[in-house]
Amino acid sequence: MEVGVQLLKALTVLLTPLGLALTLILIGLALSRRSLVFLAAIWLWVWSTPMAAEWLGGTLEYQHVIQPIAALPGADAIVILGGAVDAPVPPWFPEPNLSAAADRIVFGAKLWHAGKAPLVFFSGGALPDQPSEAAVAAELLVLMGVPANAIAQEGESRTTRANAALSAPLLRARGIKRALLVTSVWHLPRALQNFEAAAPDIEWIAAGCDQHTFADVGFVGSRLMPNTEALDFSRKMFKEWLGIAWARIGGS
Repeated sequence: MEVGVQLLKALTVLLTPLGLALTLILIGLALSRRSLVFLAAIWLWVWSTPMAAEWLGGTLEYQHVIQPIAALPGADAIVILGGAVDAPVPPWFPEPNLSAAADRIVFGAKLWHAGKAPLVFFSGGALPDQPSEAAVAAELLVLMGVPANAIAQEGESRTTRANAALSAPLLRARGIKRALLVTSVWHLPRALQNFEAAAPDIEWIAAGCDQHTFADVGFVGSRLMPNTEALDFSRKMFKEWLGIAWARIGGS
């Protein structure tokens, strides 16, 4: 399982904008094909621009519009997906780092406080040499006022597919029939695909948050100028679409 996950992640790196560009450059240099090096430069420039990154993100983010908490229906559980906590960097920072996706935990806590479901369920696996992400998230949820007896967790999964596969039997055991699925809005299409496949007997309701926005740098043409933030967001979106394609062909 671990070897398969690592191989899939390595393949994903090679197919995202920076990885593919570097591969084309290496092939172009090895074969003395300047056209491949030029193509790689154009490819990298395009996906490093806010315009291209926003367009690609929109193909995922606009599939499920973020709704106000009051507009979301009640459910049996609030299921929050991992990806919100990064490993610490000892010895300089002994506590786990919260990633940009930590909005997921905050939004899940807000849903509970709004009375949308009696149970908050977090799915997220182990961090290197640390407790599981689910355990860290549970501590944060308690700090946000969610009582410990209203929190359940799954702490073994390392991928979205594993989130779904390992969470489904635990939720069924609790009699869950309807669940709010909380994750970043750009991650919802892949998450729903996996959870609906793993547990078609549960009604999954999209509860998206964490929509990405780019800061306005304040000059004409800035949306066509490359920057590392846009390149990183493009990488995430390529990863999402590759994950969706992999799930559609039955990848495990």
